[in-house]
Amino acid sequence: MSIECYSFYSDGTVELRHNGTSTPDDSGIYRGDATGGQIAWDSGRTSTVVVEGNTFLINDLKDTQVPT
Repeated sequence: MSIECYSFYSDGTVELRHNGTSTPDDSGIYRGDATGGQIAWDSGRTSTVVVEGNTFLINDLKDTQVPT
């Protein structure tokens, strides 16, 4: 089991970290809006994002938004 942390930035950049690491395991660009879209990762894969209130579904995994 691993803990995933997605950081979304205002310029559309997304970073993915596993298990609290300080260095991103992958990064990419979010293409979508406030209701959902896709992340095109530098590694070549794509993730589907669905937004439901303060909850994100990323590739059908439920993620909770943590305000900064």
